[in-house]
Amino acid sequence: SKSSNVWPTATETTTTSFSKSARLSPELGEEPKVFRHPAGVRSIHWSSDGKLLVCGCEDRNLYTWRVQDGQQQRVFVGHQGTPARVAFHTNGQLLASYGWDATLRLWHVASGAQLLFVTLERDDIVGPMQFVRDGNAIPVPAAGGQVGQVEFSFSSCCRTWRNEFAAKVTDVVIDRTEKLLISSSMQKDGVRVRRLPDGLELAHVPLSAVSTVIDSQNSRLFTGGEAGVQLRAVKLMHADGLIQAIDLSEPQTLLAAASRPEYLALSSAGDGLFVACYGDSRVRRIETGGSHEVTATGAHRGLRFVAVDPQNQWIASGNWHGSDVRIWDAHSGKLLQTLADVPNSCVATDPSGRWLITGGEGERARLEYLQWDTTSWQVYRALPCESTRLPSGVASFSGDRQWLALALNGNTVQLVHAESGKELGRFALPAFSSLQSLHLSPQGRWLVAGTMSGEVHLWDLALIRSELAALGLDW
Repeated sequence: SKSSNVWPTATETTTTSFSKSARLSPELGEEPKVFRHPAGVRSIHWSSDGKLLVCGCEDRNLYTWRVQDGQQQRVFVGHQGTPARVAFHTNGQLLASYGWDATLRLWHVASGAQLLFVTLERDDIVGPMQFVRDGNAIPVPAAGGQVGQVEFSFSSCCRTWRNEFAAKVTDVVIDRTEKLLISSSMQKDGVRVRRLPDGLELAHVPLSAVSTVIDSQNSRLFTGGEAGVQLRAVKLMHADGLIQAIDLSEPQTLLAAASRPEYLALSSAGDGLFVACYGDSRVRRIETGGSHEVTATGAHRGLRFVAVDPQNQWIASGNWHGSDVRIWDAHSGKLLQTLADVPNSCVATDPSGRWLITGGEGERARLEYLQWDTTSWQVYRALPCESTRLPSGVASFSGDRQWLALALNGNTVQLVHAESGKELGRFALPAFSSLQSLHLSPQGRWLVAGTMSGEVHLWDLALIRSELAALGLDW
């Protein structure tokens, strides 16, 4: 190889070169462990506890390895040039890299999410990269041969979880008590129930699901997906004021799977569960009060989206590659109103039923959402967005009706005041994310988003507001 560097750590030695492997020799004379890469290794660093090794490669990616068993943990993708310097933070949760693309990037070790992206004036760092100032800054090259530093601060405002099988997160829901976070995903990732605020996973149903509803008493969980629409009884077990465990009953199938179950949406109001599926042209209403009787609306070709008036008076349905949103009587299924020229529309309503949001994706979609006044079914205002390639479920109201969260583009969530339309803030997902689902919690404390790459991002809005208030910036 062209050159070699050696770092001793107690009785262990790691050797790296511009070849495609890194070697770990625990003791002199023993067979070394070999960590093979698809391209030449240019940089290497230990975690502070010695359990992980990170290597920066000429394929522009970073690779982390578990030292004990030699298994690759994660690949970090984003650099447009070789990551020539890498360093773990002393807390073991963060990883910094500096590339020949003149960018400094900060990564979350467990999820692989990119947290920070900074373009610098020069593309060279002399000597090893390191965290300084108690881990709150990194020295970097600056113009004129000077040395500057990138400073950052830590907060628990946002947390990220990643699906085990990296299946896209098609739906995210927070219960009325704001103590449970439920995500739905395709394939084996299925339905996962986590406890808030710490994110402890309480239950996992490894069945492909695309939409989930939990009732107001946290006693019944409804899922929709490849197994059709199913009901599971929920039993929560508490100790020391916290939910410690959850027991889910065997499923009861309420509605058999239609064709294209991957395009299915659930919504609920009162004793009604409403089902929209691309493979069926009618919204199905399932009585959940005991009879489980199924009734239906009239036909709506290409049906994919559904939202229900919380007062249980009307249903809004949106279609795929269509041109309208239709309003139906929630009990009789009779057509009440057609909102024309609204292509490819997802739909969302606020908890009072006063507002309806339409918007969506496709070549005919507009670069805006429409906010409808349901007392007159007239457009109240248009809210801009930056992409016509937006998925379903990208609008959500808070339970107090004050805030509205919208997908501004594929990786940015915009929070606006529902009455005035004033922007309150923007929440960025990691680069290369693709937003798939969005939910504002009933009391407005949490904002949660699911992505195509299987990540669930949770923002603590109450904590964010308290930090902004200290700066005189609270909304």
